[in-house]
Amino acid sequence: MKKILKTILIVYLVLYVIGSCCFFGIGNIIYNIALVRDTPSQADNSVFSGAMTENRTWLSENSEEMHISSDDGLSLHGYLAKNPLSDSRYAVVCHGYSSKATDMSYFAKCLYDMGFSVLAVDARAHGKSGGNLIGMGYLEKRDIILWINEIAKADPGAEFILYGLSMGAATVLFTSGEADLPSSVKAVVSDCAYSRVYEQIGCTIRGYIPFIPDFPIVDSASVVCEMRGGYSFRDASCTEAVRKSSTPTLFIHGNADTFVPFYMLDTLYTAAACPKEKLIISGAGHAQCAATDPELYWSTIRNFIYKHTGE
Repeated sequence: MKKILKTILIVYLVLYVIGSCCFFGIGNIIYNIALVRDTPSQADNSVFSGAMTENRTWLSENSEEMHISSDDGLSLHGYLAKNPLSDSRYAVVCHGYSSKATDMSYFAKCLYDMGFSVLAVDARAHGKSGGNLIGMGYLEKRDIILWINEIAKADPGAEFILYGLSMGAATVLFTSGEADLPSSVKAVVSDCAYSRVYEQIGCTIRGYIPFIPDFPIVDSASVVCEMRGGYSFRDASCTEAVRKSSTPTLFIHGNADTFVPFYMLDTLYTAAACPKEKLIISGAGHAQCAATDPELYWSTIRNFIYKHTGE
């Protein structure tokens, strides 16, 4: 009996070691592919490629480059386009995953034309900002508050709206749930945000390999991310952030979005404790709401932000 028990124990330990190696091995692979950048992303991921050359030129000619330091010592970069008609109103514009601030120049120009000065930021590990770990909006939320405070130093009467697309939308939702969010933030516009990083990572993996279960694949990457990156996918929940938010928020999503599934809109909207509105763009895929129905898109945003900031 002792020999049998010893054999069972040895087999169990061997299987445990093999299982642990596989678990952490898979987790490291997903973590490295999805979240680690050897150099900040400079890829052109603009969603309005036809208009981007003109808009990038506008942003270049009408903005000044800014730099601040993050709480963990990274150099963060952004473009500030001051609008002489803004009356101390600012729009902070956040781009999506593997994109950069200049890819958002179309959105920046539209908000500028509404009378806002615009700060388009490069997220950490993107564009000209430092770092090699993508925080999926969860780490970037603290950076956005630093940007707001930096502008407020030069313009103490500044008021802000936060606008984000995809990962940028998650960023502004995470920011809205922070306890120390300045009261000068008057409204948030979220276009196609995911409800939780854990769910989004799983959906993305299944886009390449259908029927892959979240456990243990996504969990392994989450454990690695918590060990190496300082946050877990389960903790990075936009749904929980909007439960704590009191900032008026406009939730936008295309009903043909399969990358960030459309159902996540209702998850977020239902959970939100703040004054809220939602806009569904029929037939729009991921990050394509403005391109699919620009008149409805921008008129809704305009009405929403003017309601909470004044014209």
